[in-house]
Amino acid sequence: MITSVLKDSILNHLIFEGPTTSFGNDDAKKLFDIDRDYLNIILDYFEELGFVKVTKTTPKTIVELKIKAFDFYAHGGFASQEER
Repeated sequence: MITSVLKDSILNHLIFEGPTTSFGNDDAKKLFDIDRDYLNIILDYFEELGFVKVTKTTPKTIVELKIKAFDFYAHGGFASQEER
């Protein structure tokens, strides 16, 4: 199940990895204990929100952060948004 905690965890990872991050085939399971398909769903959502630009290649997914992600994170992320 995709929760605000999971989305915040992924957003946190992206922010602290730097402006560009890449995920290989096994990274979703190793880093977040989810299937790659779920990671892709969340990254697509982040892209819709304007947080990232996602480029899917074989075998990696490249994620470039946008300033909107930092602002959202600084205001408490998804968990904070749910509390409102």
